[in-house]
Amino acid sequence: MINLLIKKAKELNISLEVFAKTENSHEISVLNHTLEKFESSSITNYKIKALCNGKNVVIETDHICVDDIIRVIQEASEITDNDDKDLLASGSICSEVDEDCDLDYRQITDDLLSLDDLKGKYSELNSMSLFFGHYYEIMDIVNEKASFKDANYYNYFYGEIVVKDQEEVRTAYFNFVFKEYDFDEIKRKLVHRIEETIRSIHCVSARTGRYSIILKNRCVYKILNTFADMFSAELIQKKQSVLTNQFEQQIFSPKITIVEDPINDCLVGKRLFDDEGVKTTYKEMVKDGKFISKLYHNQSALKENGKSTGNSYGVRNMYIVPGNKSEYELLKILDEGIVITEIEGLHAGVNKLTGKISLQANGYYVKDSKWVKALNMIVLATDLFELFGNVKEIGNDLEFFSKIGGAPSLLIENITIVGKE
Repeated sequence: MINLLIKKAKELNISLEVFAKTENSHEISVLNHTLEKFESSSITNYKIKALCNGKNVVIETDHICVDDIIRVIQEASEITDNDDKDLLASGSICSEVDEDCDLDYRQITDDLLSLDDLKGKYSELNSMSLFFGHYYEIMDIVNEKASFKDANYYNYFYGEIVVKDQEEVRTAYFNFVFKEYDFDEIKRKLVHRIEETIRSIHCVSARTGRYSIILKNRCVYKILNTFADMFSAELIQKKQSVLTNQFEQQIFSPKITIVEDPINDCLVGKRLFDDEGVKTTYKEMVKDGKFISKLYHNQSALKENGKSTGNSYGVRNMYIVPGNKSEYELLKILDEGIVITEIEGLHAGVNKLTGKISLQANGYYVKDSKWVKALNMIVLATDLFELFGNVKEIGNDLEFFSKIGGAPSLLIENITIVGKE
């Protein structure tokens, strides 16, 4: 059907390209010791780019109907004012990645249900809602001069934990992504989160002041993910990025290097080409704290007489390069301060244009490198440049939380924490 669409478009003097993305998924949800859902699905979406009558037209659809699409392209070309230059893909890339068909979903279901046995070990554990998903993506780009195909798979785990002690109730959430199914690793991470949440019961606030802190990897990722598009050349051109006017400037601590590695097939966000058929590459956006690379798609590159970096989709596998310090070593260096284990309110508490950050946080107070008391009702009050500019050490605990990327934990000096004491 796609080839027929391209052939008919050519007969009408329309240059046309189709980007197709298919996602096959298997999802399992359990609540305590009950299976709530097991679903399998396959969804294909199409993004069609056409050059018609000197105008660029983009259509997104979930099915291909040749006559309807041709009609919509012709009608849209008559009313659109989008005459920006654009490029259709050329060349060929073909990467075959087999879906992990060895997964035994009955066994995975039994594994998830068995985790309810942890209630026998932790009396405070009131309930658990757990989710596992396996996803297999296939991406194709086809036009007269191009044929691109790539595929990738990954697994996703999400947990919601409720702990209770007398009248005190705490709810915690966590997730991570991974390539290969490993139940022992899932259980280890779940147990760690349960114990961390139990320790947060009967927590207090802190005195407002400036502290040395350890920001745990999932918190670092949440902030980095919120600012994931700050390297976009398009947003910088429009002055809609926090990094506007910061190119080739020292923006963060020399300890910080931020990279994107979409070609690494060991990572969950692997992509060999972007939605426009441009090859992706390993790249450093920030090197030793200096902003050295902007991310381009075709149109933003043409505006600067450059070439696309293969980032029409945004970023994949972006992360802060980890250091060599273990969690124990970071605590020894911290000595006294606050470990932040969770942050909330990223939609309302972050200004993506100014970099201002004001986020409700939970964690615990440390003295002589030892746990003293659990903290909540505290606010992390800083901005992106201070937070990443005051980094003293970087942990070795790099972890990925989505296809966009991941982060290690950071030891950061002189950060304002607002409390109620």
